[in-house]
Amino acid sequence: MRVDLPSGEPEILVSSLTDLKDYPTALFADLYHQRWGVEEDYKVLKSRLNIENYSSASVEGILQDLHAKLLTKNLAASAIHDAKRKIKKPKNKRLYEYKINFTFARNQLKDNIVRFTMKLAELELYELLISKISKSLSVIRPNRKFVRQDRRNKTSKYPMNYKRMC
Repeated sequence: MRVDLPSGEPEILVSSLTDLKDYPTALFADLYHQRWGVEEDYKVLKSRLNIENYSSASVEGILQDLHAKLLTKNLAASAIHDAKRKIKKPKNKRLYEYKINFTFARNQLKDNIVRFTMKLAELELYELLISKISKSLSVIRPNRKFVRQDRRNKTSKYPMNYKRMC
């Protein structure tokens, strides 16, 4: 089906749902837009956590790497959840909303995950990390639209803004 984007460019979507009475074209345009959060999560997994790079060649080693990276992501999400409660609402009138920077949160936790999971760290260390994480905010700019660059001829596998952290 063809969906016209706000820029006027047509987007072609493929689906096995062909009954136009039950599934009108306008429904698919909204559903396609809702995929953005899922795509952003894939970006975090691939670019920030390097989920495609393994330290082992065995099946068990690859699964261990995969589960360790997913655990790291979940622990960072949990820390962000705790840090959201510490954010003080500003008195001044901000133009945009802000969110906690996931990459910063993960980076702050990466050296201490073993300490926390083995209960080798005191609660004060966790509170200090949560305090630091709550201060690292990124602006949320709604309705941003950019023309995508053609990256097919780009030689670098990891662009500088998505460079490896580990």
